[in-house]
Parts: sequence; structure tokens; C-alpha cells
Amino acid sequence: MAAKGGPLFEVTASAYRNGVIDKSMALLGDAVDGAMEQTGCEIGDLVNKLDMASEKAVMRMDTLLAYSGPVIRLAASDRLMALVSRMLDVALVRRLTLAMMTKVLAKAVAA
Repeated sequence: MAAKGGPLFEVTASAYRNGVIDKSMALLGDAVDGAMEQTGCEIGDLVNKLDMASEKAVMRMDTLLAYSGPVIRLAASDRLMALVSRMLDVALVRRLTLAMMTKVLAKAVAA
């Protein structure tokens, strides 16, 4: 018998049911390729650099998660995830999302 997960599990389950994970993983792969081109890093270097989070960054993320309960409950909504999935079918949204993800990855590697 499977145990019921917490709030983040519900978000992930909703994203999976509505195809958001599949669509966003394809974009993430393209963003990693773009970040590697921009920075000149190989995949191993990229992963190692992204794995070196500072204590300050971890503490900021911990604080953010501590106050994100209502947002997480909203994100677990199948209606919202269905909307996100439909938005990811729009070419302009995909291009903008890819550009943003690539920029964030390249900035994280360069830091």
C-alpha cells in the first residue's frame, strides 16, 4: 500500500498527471545545452558547478519554502497544472521559458 505524500508530492503528482513534467524536462534539456554553449562548460563541469550551493543560498531556499504553504497548495491544483500544460504548448511561451531557463543556468555556472 502506497503512503500519501506531502504537499510537494501533490504538486509533482499534479504536474505529472497534466504533462507539465514531460514538457518542462524537454525544455530543461535544451536549456542545459544552451548554457553549455554560452559558458563553454562540458556537462560534468556544469553539474559540478551547479552542485556547489552556498550556505546562504540554501538558507534563503529554506526560508522561502517555510512561507510557501498557500502557493504550494495552489500549485497542486489540477486546474492550474492543466493551464500550465496548455501554456507550454504555445511556441512563444516555450521560447520565453527556454530563454529564461538558459539564462538562469548560465548565470549560476558563471557565479
